This record gives sequence, C-alpha cells and structure tokens, in this order.
Amino acid sequence: ADGGIVATVPLTGKGWHEVTLPWKAFDFEQARPSFFRTVKGLQIDASLAAGTGSLGIRDVRLTKGDISLECPLRGKTSETRGKASYEITVGNGSTETEEIALTPIRHGWEGMAVSIEPAHLHLAPGETKTCAVQVTIPDTLPPGGHEKQLIEAIPNGKGNHAATLELTTAVAVPHPNILLTAARWDEVRQKVKDYPWAKAAQDGILMQADAWVVPEIAQPPKNDPNDTMGPFVFGTNNETGLMASGKAWQLTRDKKYAEKVALFLRRLSDPKEGYPKTFRGCNQSLVQEGHFFQHVAMSYDMILDADVLTAADLKQIESAFRLLIQTLEMANEGGSINNWNLSELCGALYCSLALGDLERADRFFSGPAGIIDQLAKGTMDDGWWYECSISYNVWCASEFSQVALALQPWGINFKDMWVPASYSKDVALSTPGSGAALNGGGGDLNSIAALRPFGMCNEIWGPNRRPYRRIQDLWNSLLPFLDYRGIMFGVNDSSETRVTGFRTEASAQPFEIAYALYRDPAYGAVAKLSDQRDLLYGVPDLPTQTPDTSHQSAYADNVGLTMLRSQTANRPIREQIQATLHYGIHGWAHGHFDRTDLVSLMRYGRSFWNPESVFYVYEPFMYKFYTQTSENHNMVVVDQKMQEAAPGKRLLFHTGKTLQATAVETTARWSHPPYGGMVYDYVPVKTFAEKCWRE
Repeated sequence: ADGGIVATVPLTGKGWHEVTLPWKAFDFEQARPSFFRTVKGLQIDASLAAGTGSLGIRDVRLTKGDISLECPLRGKTSETRGKASYEITVGNGSTETEEIALTPIRHGWEGMAVSIEPAHLHLAPGETKTCAVQVTIPDTLPPGGHEKQLIEAIPNGKGNHAATLELTTAVAVPHPNILLTAARWDEVRQKVKDYPWAKAAQDGILMQADAWVVPEIAQPPKNDPNDTMGPFVFGTNNETGLMASGKAWQLTRDKKYAEKVALFLRRLSDPKEGYPKTFRGCNQSLVQEGHFFQHVAMSYDMILDADVLTAADLKQIESAFRLLIQTLEMANEGGSINNWNLSELCGALYCSLALGDLERADRFFSGPAGIIDQLAKGTMDDGWWYECSISYNVWCASEFSQVALALQPWGINFKDMWVPASYSKDVALSTPGSGAALNGGGGDLNSIAALRPFGMCNEIWGPNRRPYRRIQDLWNSLLPFLDYRGIMFGVNDSSETRVTGFRTEASAQPFEIAYALYRDPAYGAVAKLSDQRDLLYGVPDLPTQTPDTSHQSAYADNVGLTMLRSQTANRPIREQIQATLHYGIHGWAHGHFDRTDLVSLMRYGRSFWNPESVFYVYEPFMYKFYTQTSENHNMVVVDQKMQEAAPGKRLLFHTGKTLQATAVETTARWSHPPYGGMVYDYVPVKTFAEKCWRE
C-alpha cells in the first residue's frame, strides 16, 4: 500500500545476526497508524555491499516484542483515600526463558503510591502471566487531580530490552462535569430566577423535553435493511429531546426527565438490539455519530446525580461507550483533519470523561490527529478553519470551546492554550498519492488528479506570521467581516449567515459561549446583536461599551478575503457599500472554484449575490457541476470553463477617508467541472451511467 513502505537495515560481520525491526523503523507517517490496516505482506530484499557470498534467513517471527505489557483499561478514577487497581498481562515474546522484574518508574514529586504484585515473574518462551498494579490516592488530592504511572518490565537484567506501560489515575470528579459542572448549573438556575429571558429559555427547554417520547429501537422498514451503512438504533433527531430532558432534570430536579434519559440509554446500550449489535447509534454518517454520542455522553453525565441508573445499567452503558471509543479511535487513525474528525473526537472524548478514563481522553485530546492537532493543523494563520465555510468556523470554534469547559474540572486549561502551528502545506496525511506526486516536482496531470480528487485541494496557502494557534483565533477570524447586523457574507460552501443566530451543538448563540469563556467585549458586541439569549452560557449582563468594527475594511490572506467598506462621512451605515474579493485557499471538500472573483457586494441590507445560491447535497452531480463551479459566480469566465484551484495573492490594500482600493491576482488553469460529481464508496453505483439513472 502507499507505493511501498521501506525500512533499511545495514549489517556488518560474518555469521548469523538477530534483527529486531520495530514498526516505527518503517518510513510511514507515525500519526497515520491506519497504514497497518492496509498491509498485505512483507518483502525482504537483501544484497552484499561488496564481494561475493551467500545470504540466508531463518526464524522469521512477528511478535509483540521480547517483553510485552498490556492492560485493557489504563485510566481509572477513585475517591481520595481510595485505590485504583489495574490487571497487567506480561508476555515473553523471546525464544528464551526470562525472569521479569516489574517496577514503577518514578519521575519525582508523585503523590500517589504504586505497588505491584507479584513484582517478579518467571516466563517461558511465549508464556503470559498477570500481575496487579495498585495505586493508592492520598486525601491531599482534589477532585480531578491525576497522575501518570509508568510501569517498566526488565527481562533477565537486560535493560535495553525493557518494555513500559503508562497508566493514568485520577480523583473522581462529581457529576455533572461535561456540559456544565454542578456549580455552573447552580448559576443557570439562579439566572432563571433573576431574569425573564432566562425563564423564557427554560420554558422552551421544558417544552421540548415534555414533548419528546423516548423512541423504541428502530426496526424495518424504517431501519432499511438495504442501507449500505447498516442498521442503526435511533434517528439522529432524537438528540434534541435527549439533551432537553437532561437539561430539564438539572433545571427542575424533576426525576421524570432523568428517567426519560435513563430509558433512552438502556435501549441504546442494549447488547442484543442496541449499539453493541449495530455499531451505529444514529441514522446518519460518522460525523453525525460523533455529535450524537457527544450528546449521549453529556446527557448520561447530567443524570448521574439523579440515582435513576442501576449498577447493571451503568455496566451496560459503559460497555457501549467502550465500543464507541474503540470504533472512533479506528476511524481517526488516518491522519485526517476536518470537521468530521473533530466531531468524532469530541464524541469519544466525552464518553471517556463520562467514564473517568483520562488515559483514553488524552488519546483523543493530545494523541495523533487528536483535538490539539485539529486546532494546530486545521486553523490557519489568519484564524480561519481551512475548509473556509462560515458554519465550520463557528462550529469548530464552539466544539473547541466546549472541550475547554469539559477539561477544566480535570485541571487542563485548553481555553488559554497556545499550540504550535503546523507548517506543512498539506492539511491531511491521508491524501491519496500525495507522496508520489509531490516528490515529482509538480508531476504530470495524472499525479495532479490523484492529489486533487474531483478538483479539490487541501493545501494551505498564504502567509504564516505566528508560531501558535489558539481557540480565540477561530472566533476572531469572523469579527472584521461581520456587518452592522452580525451578518457574514457568503464564501465557499456557505451563503450569507446571521452569525448571532447560527445554532451549534454547544450554544444556540455561539458568541455567548465565546464571551462566557473569554469576556472579550468584541464577542459581547456580537452577542448583543441577537434577539435571543443562550440560557446555559449567556452572561446575564453583557457589556454596555463594546467595539464596533462594522464600518472598517479588512483582509485575511489565508482564506483569501479582502473587503472594502466605503467611508462616506455622516452616511447611515446601512447605506455604505461593502465589496469583497476572494483569492484564498480552495477549502478541500467545501471549496468553490472561483478565483479572484467579486464574491460579495452588499448595501441597504441587501446582497447582490451569494456564492451558494442553491445547495445540491454532496452526492448528486449538480453539487460539483453547478454549486461549486466558477461559471455561476465568477467575474472572469473563459470558454464556459471553471478555474483550477490555485493560490492567489493580495497585491494592494488601501483604506482611507476618500478612497478604498484592493487588488488580488491568481494564475489558474482553465478546467472542466468534474462531470458526474463525486462517487462515494458506500453508494452502490460506480459508473457514470449508473449514477445518471440513480439521480
């Protein structure tokens, strides 16, 4: 796979040599372990550097190493003055009998005591035995306090053959703690008492919760047996009633709402008919599955203080969460960076936090292509999310912000974290053919086609001026371009959008969560433009003095937007002219092929044009053939063709009292739209003719 993954091993000296080759010695991207799922075989090529002779090979084995340490659950919580116990399986993969010494490696300043029993094991070749690791938590640690324990196994005194295993033990955090902590729920209940808008918002939530009927597990014909993605448990839209019921319990303390959530969770986790059987919780794709389980984990966490779940219920739900965690880990081993992966990672993270498993939570937070990587690699220098769609900027910013809130009780400050920027021009590691085409110095047309399926390009263009990325970048990116009403003009796969009313998973009014987290008056200014408040995150008294940038011109060189606003004195702002040119990165699956076009012209609260004047959903050919092509929304069209994705640059930007001017330039080849549109692996049509008949 991938054109050949190679490991080179030079040897010197006569006679037989023992060669141990770890997987990390092969030249594949370590952040893309999905490579292992494509391995079909191993080929050995050998040659002599000089002279003549013979080469032989014997005793080829695939092992877990000379010594292996395995533990199915490596993250646990306990109360203070409690103990967390782990069962570790120790294996001898060598050809010799080994005496294994097990010991904890101490970094220093540990507060938790670690004991191992037995501390010595006698293992024959191929034999495995278990030992118990017990971690004792003193009463000096607060809820959420955690430490890592590194366990080392040394065979027969051979330290260079040692194996290690890391555990994470934490002090349990009282539930709820994911969507909001108990203290924050107290603040919300107080808002309802003190503010009429909060009472009205609560009434809306209770109305949703009262109207929701816990569904039965989906059955045919509703659960289509011919669905290529397989049977599901519930329709995705049930997450609205589920979340409303969880919130209703926290708001009113009426157990009827918690009982609704509990019934839903029992059915979802049913080992015979639920998720453990279908491996598909909702009826949509994996991105929606991520959302779905975000809300499932939040709702589960919200009702744990209601005592409506039995010990058997908890065990069953935990088993389903563990399966979901494994499934989403496999789905995120390809090195992909996009809104889909972020949604899935958040779902797995919240399930891990609900179980108190910080080891698994850390894998999805800081592991390969995890949430930190999504922020570092997916956010560009100008603060825009690389898919360059308004909804994804707001959505991803909200997702990151909610993660920051969920991690706070565990002592992790993601809210203010600066993460090192990425400088690779390729966002994802999983682009087909990227290595071969890039190494060819531009490559032929076939190489370019492999790099850009359906004409799409996931490269990041434009300057890098900062060595870090942070959550605020995504929130800040929109501010200069919002007009006096809080409306953002359309770009790429988004028409103009009232940002103050854009619904996300975290917040009905997204800038409410931004202001709640950062108290930046600029976020408060946007929140004030909305005609409704967000109950959970709305700060009761928004600032009276807030900045107004709606009259200023602005540019952002990565997304490629340069916007001019006329500055005529004493003219109402709604009468000012706003014009925007587009010249930035393509935006991968959601990018349009308009290069150097007048993407927006606005005045009097009216828009002359929207780049996505109509949306054909992704599969039909009209999405790629019409919605995203140059012909229907570009100033410059030659021979009725579209423009290939290519980087542009801003040549001029001037703003003064009498004149605003900008100029951009792009050199792009003319090309045809991708006739037939995209072909998905799970859709049972592969030819152009079949696709035509299907549509």
